[in-house]
Amino acid sequence: MDYKRVLNQHLEAPGDITVVYKNIETNKIKKHPEERILRMDQNGKLLESYPVKDYVYDEPTLPVSMNIYFLSVRKMLEIIARSEEEGLRLDADRLVSHYLKDYDVNPREYPSYLALVDSIESYYEANMELLDKEVFNELFNTRLPIMTKVKNEAPTYYSKTAKVTGSLFATGCVIEGTVDHSLIFRKVKVAEDAVVKNSIIMQGSKIGKGAVLEYCILDKNVVVQPGVELKGTPDNLIVLQKNKEVVLEEEG
Repeated sequence: MDYKRVLNQHLEAPGDITVVYKNIETNKIKKHPEERILRMDQNGKLLESYPVKDYVYDEPTLPVSMNIYFLSVRKMLEIIARSEEEGLRLDADRLVSHYLKDYDVNPREYPSYLALVDSIESYYEANMELLDKEVFNELFNTRLPIMTKVKNEAPTYYSKTAKVTGSLFATGCVIEGTVDHSLIFRKVKVAEDAVVKNSIIMQGSKIGKGAVLEYCILDKNVVVQPGVELKGTPDNLIVLQKNKEVVLEEEG
């Protein structure tokens, strides 16, 4: 987000507070009942805000607060003083949200990609959305690049036995098996005859020969031994903690 642009809009417009919102598909926002919907008048001024759980859903998209506010130090101190008098104890963004109705508020729409991540399921969904080329480009290939810690390594190696479709790979991986619709972090090894589908495999994990993973999230340095099968579903993801080793159970 270009915060300078929003700040300039805030300084130029009459009003006390600017709140940033995003129009989100109703079927997606239903999963986040505590997020707040904004209701505005025909001039774009805020009339009220209320939690998603209190709304009757009859529109395809809803303007949802991103909990990003622009206001003067004087107004912030005024809000803090009011909260102290009333014995209210909240985080700063929730505090401003609580008193929005008492101020002249200008909502500003955020037009680019946004994901709400507040659970394992929503984390999984947000990562899977990155496999959509349009979403990926909207998030990363813009005039405002996302800068991360540089860890230069050799490119990922794909052997002759590798079969890859619809997936993203970081550097330093060795892929000998099948990877479909998955995100693979740095230094992951997928052995020959192993199958990884609809999964997120984090840094340094190793998937043994013939292992099968579906709808899984593996934290760093997880080792899945040869022949192990881990099959979750979209509604029941399998999540393995950091440094865990999964071995094949012997029959009998």
